[in-house]
Amino acid sequence: MSYLYFKENSDVKIRHSRIEEKKKIYEWLCLSDTTSLHLGEPNFPECLVPTWEEFLVEFQDYYFLEEGRNKASIMIIENNGVEIGCVVYKMFYLKQGCAELSIWLNSRKFIKKGFGSKAIEKVVNYLNREYSITQFLIRPSVKNFGAIKAYKKVGFQEVSNDDKDKVLKSFIESNFLSKYYDGEYGFNNCFVMIKSIRN
Repeated sequence: MSYLYFKENSDVKIRHSRIEEKKKIYEWLCLSDTTSLHLGEPNFPECLVPTWEEFLVEFQDYYFLEEGRNKASIMIIENNGVEIGCVVYKMFYLKQGCAELSIWLNSRKFIKKGFGSKAIEKVVNYLNREYSITQFLIRPSVKNFGAIKAYKKVGFQEVSNDDKDKVLKSFIESNFLSKYYDGEYGFNNCFVMIKSIRN
């Protein structure tokens, strides 16, 4: 099994998930003690916890297959051999050179340890190297202050409310705007952040 290393001596590793791991990834997202930090009532009524069936519709098989990696993938984060969560990247509805990221951890004990920041930076470097991605988008809830702070640590910059529309349209292909423009939390509830890197 190959890993992408954040840097020498790093204890955080990332690998592509496999199709037989769908169920545990769903449980991390929807049934763990971190779920209430980013999904569901009372804090996030605009983004309800998906059912297993809804998860399967959202995350098709190609997220877990090698031949789908040029479209999207769910990548498992490990620390010292312990699985702690995942990072998702999506490119299929975006313009060339762009990717959108999201992340969730499977236990609150892994929060505020720097794992998320390292994992995001690792995926950014991977996508740049493998797919020449230079423009990155991430859209946490405006209420998720911890996530916003973590993304800023790895170079993501806040987009002002006045510029959100223009930025989103610069990322999303016009034929996908109706489905992906609003993000998971709705246009007004998403904190739009972007990062650009040069090859």
